[in-house]
Amino acid sequence: MSTVTVTSRIGLSSPEESKAVLKVSDLVVEYHTARGIAQAVNGVTFTVHAGEKLAIVGESGCGKTATLLAALRLLPSPPSKTVRGSVEVDGTDLMTLGPKALNEIRGRDISIVFQDALSAFNPVLTVGRQISEGVRQQRKLSKAAAHELAVDMLARVGVPDPDQRAKQYPHQLSGGMRQRAMIAMALAGEPKVLFADEPTTALDVTVQAQILDLVRSFKDLAIVWVSHDLGVVAGLADRVIVMYSGFVVEEGPVEDIFHSPKHPYTAALLRSIPRTDEMSGTHELVSIPGSPPDLVALPAGCPFYDRCAVRVDRCATDRPTLERVGDTQTVACWVAQAKDIAS
Repeated sequence: MSTVTVTSRIGLSSPEESKAVLKVSDLVVEYHTARGIAQAVNGVTFTVHAGEKLAIVGESGCGKTATLLAALRLLPSPPSKTVRGSVEVDGTDLMTLGPKALNEIRGRDISIVFQDALSAFNPVLTVGRQISEGVRQQRKLSKAAAHELAVDMLARVGVPDPDQRAKQYPHQLSGGMRQRAMIAMALAGEPKVLFADEPTTALDVTVQAQILDLVRSFKDLAIVWVSHDLGVVAGLADRVIVMYSGFVVEEGPVEDIFHSPKHPYTAALLRSIPRTDEMSGTHELVSIPGSPPDLVALPAGCPFYDRCAVRVDRCATDRPTLERVGDTQTVACWVAQAKDIAS
């Protein structure tokens, strides 16, 4: 189906062998708009263990970024509203914390790397000051010690001449260096969990590869990587969640998702990847017909119904829930579940 290479994670501890550091349970997020309530995140549930790299994939607008920001309670309210759900980091539910306690956990236990590092940095403060300010609060260091740590973190993530770069402003760094500096800031507090929201999308392939190597080097860090780039996911992730219209429609190990997708949407995403063995020919790029449903008026049945080539009558009226299909995958699809029972 695709020429994307999936890298095996030999030596990684299984979920049963490692500690679950992040548990997101039944997360529901709405946006209150002039047209009505948009259901952006619909009952998302997942667990991430120490050292595990979980990827969340799907088309733009499927709820990937909203899930991360809601988990960190960074969505503006209004217009957003987290209706229900829990987000536990080492047993502490972030949804129950007051502002002071929440700020202590952010950066120290859980951090995020934003997609656009230029807009995420304060343009009037130096890079080193922005990294050190967070470290001083999280790790109770002196100003001098925090600056020294900021320089050291920039060196660790591969920023050349880190002492000089720490004195520069974000616009003075290249895109690749800004992204590295953002990663340095996220990791400076030694968090247990790292959210990465499409951090390599705007970078060239060389810098992208360097950042992926850097992320892989943190062996004990639990990572949730949001991306629409399935090639990056294949080379980085241990486990994959596929989202569509705010719902999780499939979950499983990266090898199984790529080699044997169960949900029609997952299969369609994989078919849409450009194939390198066909680039010299006249083959057309395969696309998914139609458009995602309106989040203000989600259908009663499967949200992928109008675009699905294997739909049955039940798909139009009954919304499928996630069920185990095979040994390792869970899928929200009546057709896939029926096939598994039949087999």
